Amino acid sequence: MPLYKRFTLSYFERLHKKNDFKKCLDMGQLLQNNKMKIVVYQRNDDNNIQRLGLITSHKVGTAVVRNKTKRLIREVFRLHKHLIKTQLDLIIILSKQTVLLDYNNIKSNFLNLLKKGGYY
Repeated sequence: MPLYKRFTLSYFERLHKKNDFKKCLDMGQLLQNNKMKIVVYQRNDDNNIQRLGLITSHKVGTAVVRNKTKRLIREVFRLHKHLIKTQLDLIIILSKQTVLLDYNNIKSNFLNLLKKGGYY
């Protein structure tokens, strides 16, 4: 297997189902600062992967702005997922302050929140 394969973001590393989002939002721990909100849910299954979900609103900005921010967040997650604890579901809720950040600020906010919660 090529070395780069393990850093890809597969289908199974994303949250898709409404029930998964609901369980994470209802039972997860909220980590937030003035720029970003992350909901972390520790699963109790035998699947050792971390899954990422993104929530955004039309109030945040145009589709171009929202999609660019989501791509940046997925890239940070993709590059650092091997350092994050396993069996986690992460939901990142985008705000108006989040879409104003560049890649390095998104990365530092994301990783600092996970460190604060003890998940990194």
